[in-house]
Amino acid sequence: MNTRITITLAALTGAAGLAHANILDFYVDWSGAAFGNGASAAGTISIDDTLLNNPGNTSTNDVAFVTAFSITVTGTAGGAGDGTWTLGDFDSILIDTRSIALDLTQELVGQPTDVDPWGSTSTLGGDFNIFPTNGIGPEADWYFTIAAYITHEDMVLTSFRPVPVPGVAALLAVTGLGAARRRR
Repeated sequence: MNTRITITLAALTGAAGLAHANILDFYVDWSGAAFGNGASAAGTISIDDTLLNNPGNTSTNDVAFVTAFSITVTGTAGGAGDGTWTLGDFDSILIDTRSIALDLTQELVGQPTDVDPWGSTSTLGGDFNIFPTNGIGPEADWYFTIAAYITHEDMVLTSFRPVPVPGVAALLAVTGLGAARRRR
């Protein structure tokens, strides 16, 4: 039993020179307002930043840097393109940060790259896009732009922001409250 625990701890701590995975979680939003439609999408994505080329271009075709992904589309014409899809529904997810490293602790949309800000729909501001398996789901239509499944209503990326991590003070406060309750 002690051997199993040791192996598990070694695997978790990255013993034997293995890189430590650093999973970062983000909220992601798209809006069809710029295209005159009511479609929108919201999702979450978890990225292993040890496998993300920042700066550079990374695709799940190249490496499994995305560990989780979910997107929910709402407000499409007649609800025909509405739905929720997860990582297994996509062949590839692309993140191109261009030639300047993005600050992954801040909102990514609007951060400077070597030419245009990240998140701009020009061909010179990087890219973030999704490619569904067999075209079943929301899909890349242009830089930072996806099209809803079935209705093909375009939505542009409006936010790609880190999920807030509880601060040390908040964790200590919660731990202290739990300890105080146990003492009573």
